[in-house]
Amino acid sequence: MKDFIIKNKKTFIQLILIGALLLLPFLGFYQCPFRLLFGFPCPCCGMTRAVRSAVFLNLPESFLFHPVWPIALIFLLSQIFYLLKILKNKFIWTTILPIITAASILICYIYRIINGFPF
Repeated sequence: MKDFIIKNKKTFIQLILIGALLLLPFLGFYQCPFRLLFGFPCPCCGMTRAVRSAVFLNLPESFLFHPVWPIALIFLLSQIFYLLKILKNKFIWTTILPIITAASILICYIYRIINGFPF
């Protein structure tokens, strides 16, 4: 248990921010700032609703809201485990996985823009 003690302030703040992102789907009143400002959906539009639907076991609806939500969730969880020093390989968790996640979201976004958003 001694290994899980958070020793620096930066890591603690990062964990708090990631935790807040993970709790966001359950607040129910979140609106996408990008969409509010520009009237145009952002690459992550639908991600919050997708995770919320998945938590309530409505998987078809979750993939309709955003099909890349599992990859983004794996990314967020891996960052928590990396910051807690449970995962050790820095290159995979800080380089490879973020690139895969960003590329997946971007490809999905381009596809959705071309074919129209389902919501």
